Amino acid sequence: LLRLPNEEVRNAFINSLVQNFASITKLKSSEKCVKALEEHQPDFLFKHIELGFASFAYQVFVDAKENTYQGMLLSMLYGMGFDPLSEKATNTGRIDVVLEIPNTIYIMELKLDESSEIALKQIHDKSYFKSYLHKGKKIVIIGANFSSKNRNISDWTAELLSEAGELIKKILPNF
Repeated sequence: LLRLPNEEVRNAFINSLVQNFASITKLKSSEKCVKALEEHQPDFLFKHIELGFASFAYQVFVDAKENTYQGMLLSMLYGMGFDPLSEKATNTGRIDVVLEIPNTIYIMELKLDESSEIALKQIHDKSYFKSYLHKGKKIVIIGANFSSKNRNISDWTAELLSEAGELIKKILPNF
């Protein structure tokens, strides 16, 4: 649940979202993002997320917790035309974000002021991807970390898994 400390911060957040989506949700960008995700290249998505977070007013981040960043990320994904699931319960925990597209399932674990490796390890330790193996799709697992100092994504790392859950390749950012 996204909690904002007061009306002023709430208004700044809403205004920032509206301005953000006006530039992010252009059809061309959304189409490019879908194509990149279909090709298992989340780098394009994360570049858009980075630009989106850079456009938020700093007041939005006052006392921000991990769930604030998660809520902002979900809003951006919705604005881009995706239908992400949040806090998807499994038998071992809750997946922060699940994004399903026709040929691939994306599973994201988010951290604040930790590391993408810790987030990715949690996906493996809790076997979050196992509840999607029956779908017969490739799975991309992503660990992402936000920096409260920079108020943005600081790093991410991903792995492409086969329909059986076996590692096909590691996916690293192209910064």
